[in-house]
Amino acid sequence: MLGNTDDLIKLAQKIHEKHTELGENSPIHALKDLNMAEFGSGVIKATGQRKVAKEAERTAQESTGRAASLLGTAPGQTQETKGTLLFGITRIRDLLGAVNRGNEESLTGWSFEVAIGQAKAPTWKLKPEPFSSTTNGHESTRIKTGDPWPYDARARVHQTVPRNLEAPWCFDRR
Repeated sequence: MLGNTDDLIKLAQKIHEKHTELGENSPIHALKDLNMAEFGSGVIKATGQRKVAKEAERTAQESTGRAASLLGTAPGQTQETKGTLLFGITRIRDLLGAVNRGNEESLTGWSFEVAIGQAKAPTWKLKPEPFSSTTNGHESTRIKTGDPWPYDARARVHQTVPRNLEAPWCFDRR
């Protein structure tokens, strides 16, 4: 209750109204370190400032919405929304990238951030789902995969991992 600004102002108003209603019979007069005239003045000032704050918040939200529409970041807008700054920036970036192909670093002069370097090729890791089997007296773990492996369709290729080998996998032709 005391964390909500509006609720706190309402409570202060009701306390001040009750104190004023009771007049000289109000028990609050026993608090010598509290000036109820200042308390009442504080209630009036806080109420006024809260109204100003709510109006400023409403105005800020409207201004933020208008700015988002101009930028092209409002809901429903994309970089393809004509007449927005995002549309213009995207078109300019694309043009400068085409004009400066091979020298993309020059776009930094236009304040674009450019990542320079070569991208690494993605690496694929085999995540085995092993199960044990015994073949010719040797226990091995066969790896089940759903990945298509290029191999000669005439040969039966099995991926097996003998338990005593450190290699991640090997091919066993049967």
